[in-house]
Amino acid sequence: MPASSSPRRARLLRGFALALPLIFGCQTKDAGPDEGEGNSGASGVGAEAPEAEVKAGTITKIRGSRGVSSPDLPEGAFLGEGATVHAGQWLELPRGTRVERQLEGGQRLRLDEDSRLRLPVDSADSLAQVELARGRLVVLADAPLEVLAADDRLVVERGEVELHHAGETRHFGVVQGRARLHTAGREIPLGPGASISTP
Repeated sequence: MPASSSPRRARLLRGFALALPLIFGCQTKDAGPDEGEGNSGASGVGAEAPEAEVKAGTITKIRGSRGVSSPDLPEGAFLGEGATVHAGQWLELPRGTRVERQLEGGQRLRLDEDSRLRLPVDSADSLAQVELARGRLVVLADAPLEVLAADDRLVVERGEVELHHAGETRHFGVVQGRARLHTAGREIPLGPGASISTP
């Protein structure tokens, strides 16, 4: 009996040894296309891939039942707390969702429901700049940040500033700190308590 079990054991071990590369080979082969699909879905066009890789900040808090959507994500996918956001990426909030994110420069952005915001494009030689396409944004800044809203440009020097972009009109208010509004060819300094609507 020991003589017959030894060849059986040898055959089992040999079969197991031959099966291992096939098992791991199949797993590696399956992982490859998923990674490729994820990369192509995230970057869209190959020329945009380097820009999408530059970290612009992190989502630190989300209030509401859904996460943050982006045109870079697959249909129905959302970003959650702790997600990394990238330079130039557009973020959209559905109704009932509020989010806070921290930029790489230390500025914090609180974005209200039904808002759309573009994150700063990586540029070492210019001021960090976000674009508010619609909705409400609160900026908490220790370092300067520029916010575009339609034809207006607000430079937040420091402090807490609120912007509301409602289509044809924009409202800017300084809770504390200082900002400068560039609108219709003028520069308007704004201090604590100041508010203004354009156009």
